[in-house]
Amino acid sequence: MSKASSIRNVLKVLGRLDFLGRGVSRANVPERGAGGGECSKIPIHSQEGFSLLAVLIAVMIVGIMASVAVPKFSAAITTANTAKVQSDLTNIDAAITMYKLDTGKNPSSIENLSGYLTDYENIKPPQGNCYVRNQEEPITVSAAAYGIEVKDSEYRAVCEGRTAGEFGKKAATAAAGGNT
Repeated sequence: MSKASSIRNVLKVLGRLDFLGRGVSRANVPERGAGGGECSKIPIHSQEGFSLLAVLIAVMIVGIMASVAVPKFSAAITTANTAKVQSDLTNIDAAITMYKLDTGKNPSSIENLSGYLTDYENIKPPQGNCYVRNQEEPITVSAAAYGIEVKDSEYRAVCEGRTAGEFGKKAATAAAGGNT
């Protein structure tokens, strides 16, 4: 049998297929040698895809996973913001001490510390929440820049009026029978 007649047989079969979703009946599929062709059986394909129920279950599982992951992600961001503020304030406190040792006076503003801080232009508080000791809920940091204030008769770096030691997770209460 020639190549052209084989192609013709395949086109006849394709012409009989119903592309409207009802599938192919076995009666429409020629057997080997039927109709003068040497066409082997064409496999019958059932409709393939996911059922609506399977898709809904998958969406529900993803939703449950997201509801667990989002709070943990938010807490991780708050912890990172807190660590950045603590680190920045500690570095600025060290710069204040070095400035005082070099000049013999306290800095009047944070701009005086530009020679003592690495990447001075880019040191700024993160936007978002930070943990503050002895508070249940984190605070939202909205300060555009760190500052210098007198705290306990010392010049200290501050963010939102708080020093580096005031940022962090809630302090644990003293155990019973501890120091009195």
